[in-house]
Amino acid sequence: MDDNDHKQNVLPEQPDNIPKKISEFQSLRGILTGVILIVASIIIGTVVYQYSLVGSILIGGGGLVISGIVITISAIGFRQLRDAEKSPNSFNEFQTSTAVKYKTPLSAANMSPDEVVEGWLGPVTVGGRGGFSFQLVNKEYTNQSANTLLFTNKQIVAVLIGPQDMPPSLAADTAFTAVQYSPEDAVTKNVQFDALYAHKWGDILRSVMASGLQNLPQQHLTYAIPYDQVKNAEIVKKIINSGITVTLKNGKKLVYNTLLKEQLDSAQPILQKYIQVI
Repeated sequence: MDDNDHKQNVLPEQPDNIPKKISEFQSLRGILTGVILIVASIIIGTVVYQYSLVGSILIGGGGLVISGIVITISAIGFRQLRDAEKSPNSFNEFQTSTAVKYKTPLSAANMSPDEVVEGWLGPVTVGGRGGFSFQLVNKEYTNQSANTLLFTNKQIVAVLIGPQDMPPSLAADTAFTAVQYSPEDAVTKNVQFDALYAHKWGDILRSVMASGLQNLPQQHLTYAIPYDQVKNAEIVKKIINSGITVTLKNGKKLVYNTLLKEQLDSAQPILQKYIQVI
């Protein structure tokens, strides 16, 4: 199945994205710097022209080229941020310094009325080639579109949870405020958030589930791994890179790493009821 852009959720209204505003200011500063360089190149080139035509061309022309590059890159970055501001789905629940575009390997989850969560694994990071992310100026493309796996009686649901799910007791934490408003990209924010609250994940999930399983896909970035599409799942316990590798019948492998190896023991008997676990 083809990759899917994150288009399924309309997140609750968020306050002004401070990291994004910082990035916009930096882009405008880059444009202003380019303009100053143009003026300086013209002035210096004119002065040097009195002594050397070649020197004038090299200094003035080189300065204009560098100025043009600075202005172009800064303008592109500013436009990327502004375009993302018009589209709520371009930013996730983290306040990021980039315009984020998530890619998911499968379609958004649909929860049936008789579906129940039997277990979970989190926080996880998407591993292998499927976890690749990159950034072009201020536009960030990431496949780190899940940090939690929910094991239901019908499917595995990969979901990205974050600041909007924090219980009030945790949301008041100073460390959380620092993570939320620091000028970082989405991948960095996810890593920081996961590491900070790994041992509070159960509390966060209870907050997530309080609104009901049926509402999960409307409030979060999700994708579904139906059991009937799974060939097998391999549970790996190592010093590093412990986790679950899910192999689909079409040959695609989905790798999820976790630092909390003890959670894998509870995940195995649940998965064994529905798919082959090796």
